[in-house]
Amino acid sequence: MATKKCLETVDAQYGGLHANCSHIKTSRVPEDLPDNTTTLDLTFNNIKTLYNNDFKYLTQLRYLDLSFNPIDTLQELSFHGLGSLLYLNMSYCGLYNAKHKVFGLGNLDILDVSGNSLSIINVTFFDEFPNLRTLRVSNAQLDNDFLAQNGLRIFSPLQKLENLDLSSNSLVFLPNDFFNSMVTLKVLNLANNNLITIPDVTQLVKLNSLYLNHNAITTLSHQTRDMLEKTNENNKKFKLHLWGNTFTCTCEEIPFLRWVEETDVDLDGSDYSCVESSGILTFTKAVYNQWTSFNRNCVSSFLLNLTIGGFGIITLTLIVAFVFLKNKMKLKLLLLRMIGKNIYPKKRDDFVYDAFIIYTDSISGWVCNELRNELETNRGIKLNLRDRDHIPGGSQADDLLEAIRDSWKIVLILTEEFLRSDLAYFAMCNCLSSVTLTTPQRLIVLIDHQTNITANLDFLLEAVNEDSILYVDLQHPLTIAFWDRISNVIKSKEGINI
Repeated sequence: MATKKCLETVDAQYGGLHANCSHIKTSRVPEDLPDNTTTLDLTFNNIKTLYNNDFKYLTQLRYLDLSFNPIDTLQELSFHGLGSLLYLNMSYCGLYNAKHKVFGLGNLDILDVSGNSLSIINVTFFDEFPNLRTLRVSNAQLDNDFLAQNGLRIFSPLQKLENLDLSSNSLVFLPNDFFNSMVTLKVLNLANNNLITIPDVTQLVKLNSLYLNHNAITTLSHQTRDMLEKTNENNKKFKLHLWGNTFTCTCEEIPFLRWVEETDVDLDGSDYSCVESSGILTFTKAVYNQWTSFNRNCVSSFLLNLTIGGFGIITLTLIVAFVFLKNKMKLKLLLLRMIGKNIYPKKRDDFVYDAFIIYTDSISGWVCNELRNELETNRGIKLNLRDRDHIPGGSQADDLLEAIRDSWKIVLILTEEFLRSDLAYFAMCNCLSSVTLTTPQRLIVLIDHQTNITANLDFLLEAVNEDSILYVDLQHPLTIAFWDRISNVIKSKEGINI
């Protein structure tokens, strides 16, 4: 099909011509564009390669949009002649990594490369963008390890950068000094990642907005809170965006909960969702409004533990430590009963289901067929399965919390896809929160043999009884002995009667 002609109109913003070449099905940059073109829209075409000197005659061009083209080749002099270009949009172009430098964009003000696959970036790539003020690299599949090791060098040439968007890249960790050289930043967007800590931003004295919405942050440490207070002192316009994170409302987090209500830092809200030690979802303001009762319970627990420790005998320290590690839940229940607080383990009849199975789409067929048939049909275990028992279109987080509350045991199936999913940290944190004094052996973990168990999963596995951690090969049928074993673990009582 022949390509259509571009629609040319007066460019009211830059004074030249606006060439609208969107959806004209061209596979090359048009060669017949007027020399005085200042705005060029080439979106939604079939351009696969940007050749050297494709824009050499468009020396007055200020605005160039190449988004939504299947560009797989970018030559070094593709943008030669665009010394006046201020805005370049190459989002969702199918770019795979940025291994080579490009030249000719020395005056570029705004660059958008979101929606591409940029797991690897040449550490000198941004050396040719000295005047860049806005950089958008959202949903670009950035490699966390590569970025942590090379980020300081990659972004160091951007001495005028004011707006940086690294959202939706599944980032888990960034070095504390990652942004130290970006002293001109005014807006930093790290939303929709899996961050559990916040890098130091005290050097960013011009920072107005820090977006951390929808990450895996469960609390802010004392050091982090001090850092944010200092950042706020440096710039009274500073605003912190935390909505979408689920915090923990436990005794250990009293300083953080008070900080949320009393800080001078401008927050995007004063009432964030949080999970109590019992696993119940609540809100920070609800906890703060019942502060006297909450604080009294926490102080009582602290004094109780302090009193018990005071009666320890030095010569029996090792024995006591060993006994405590082996019988931690029993001892806690015993001590609580000694002071008149009769807490008893929950029973199966307190729940709707025998087990809630947490899994990802890649193994849904195996769960809904083989696992369901072996456990539910053959062994009479009542299961809660997402694909069968949850209403489609609902909130995944709310459905997960409700299923945990309604289930006697929780079976968490760890696969590589699960660990990469957006809900992984949320699901694991809430699984751990469900393990309480009344349900100490509630969590069962199945680990696919192909899953790489990293060090940051120790917090989960250390909280699970060894007999409740099972390794499986999901690529092959499992034995009857395995199904009998997991069935017995699910049906077993909490085993802490004293």
